Amino acid sequence: MEQKPDGPAHAAAVDPNGQHADGPARIKKAVALLWLMLGLGLISYALQWHYVTTLRGIAFAIYVAFAIFVVVAWLIHKISRGRNWARITFLLLLIAVYVLALLQLRSGIGRFDVAAFIGILQLLTQSWALYLMFSEPGRRWFRKRS
Repeated sequence: MEQKPDGPAHAAAVDPNGQHADGPARIKKAVALLWLMLGLGLISYALQWHYVTTLRGIAFAIYVAFAIFVVVAWLIHKISRGRNWARITFLLLLIAVYVLALLQLRSGIGRFDVAAFIGILQLLTQSWALYLMFSEPGRRWFRKRS
């Protein structure tokens, strides 16, 4: 027979609807996918380092990588805390990135084979994470948290 934990620690971890305060399992999976996507992005950027630094220089490349990493990591953290605005901001940023990527697709074909493969993996992980966050029960959890 399984015992259910009692006390303040358990009460703080579960909301009145019986969901964990950190979100349903789908949100946890979505956040894990977003962290994976961010890690893949770092790998892709490292693979393209020579190309990126020849365009604008090392200082610019480091600044861009750092700024993107910090902003995306912050959004992922806020998403994990149930902030609906972060979920929507992340979606809008991804749409902007996809549009820019499509505009530059022709010039990048064949230049970075491994980086292109990683980009496809990023696209798949982002798409799956967005599906998990914008479909039920994820969508409902974000609405309750706002």
